[in-house]
Amino acid sequence: GQTCYMNSTLQCLSNIPELSDYLLNNYYTFNLSSNPLSTAYTNLLFKLFLNEEQKKFIDPTEFKNIIGDLNPLFQGFQAADSKDLLFFLIERLHNELNKPFQNFNPLKDFNLLEMEARNERKMLQNFFQEFKCSNNSIVSKNFYGIQRSKMKCEECQVTKYSFQTFNMEIFQLKKLREDKKADFGPHYNTLTLMEAFLYSEKEDILEGENMIYCNKCRKLTKGRNKQDFYRLPRILIIVLNRGKNNADFNEEFDFPENIDFTNQNIILDKSSYMKYYLMS
Repeated sequence: GQTCYMNSTLQCLSNIPELSDYLLNNYYTFNLSSNPLSTAYTNLLFKLFLNEEQKKFIDPTEFKNIIGDLNPLFQGFQAADSKDLLFFLIERLHNELNKPFQNFNPLKDFNLLEMEARNERKMLQNFFQEFKCSNNSIVSKNFYGIQRSKMKCEECQVTKYSFQTFNMEIFQLKKLREDKKADFGPHYNTLTLMEAFLYSEKEDILEGENMIYCNKCRKLTKGRNKQDFYRLPRILIIVLNRGKNNADFNEEFDFPENIDFTNQNIILDKSSYMKYYLMS
């Protein structure tokens, strides 16, 4: 069938040693009834890396049946998107392997804090503590980063901050190319990975149907919203989305084998992981 999306996804994910080594070393602690995907995926890893017979091919039927049972999107042999499978695998493995702590005490009136820009640091500390206590798995420790959303009312200038985790950064290449052409002219076609990060953080103007409700003004107002990368994960997954009109989008994309964010002013938390090399 048209299952090349699964083949390419598994080749990438299986070659991440932080996850594969953990699963292979902890396989005998998994309970099939509560960890069906972890068990099936680790069985596949055994065939990939510890196959003494050195077969020239590996049959992934067991794994394919399991993901089809767990998610109707991957039933049968029709085509699917590799990023959808990758996202599902990461989220499901995290949920199965998660061992949350029970000792989190949130700050008082936490919900009110996002109305006060001066409490941004307290908000982040509270958010990060809550996340670490409720998400404790090999997946969350390696694949999850933090983004910050900054929303500002144009009338009263009040700024609200909020934080969210991410395990995959999806770049809409067509939109990013249009933003670059708006700045540098139509002859700038090639887009680099660093520019993709930079242009994805551009501020959006919220007006018309997208106006925001300001608690201070007590009405819908024109606003601005900016998404920032606060902290990057140890394993950074980047999806390059060309859009639906692939035939009309032949732009070259420069994807380096190494990338260093240290002096780029893109990552807010300077204690974040900054240097990466291409694994798969």
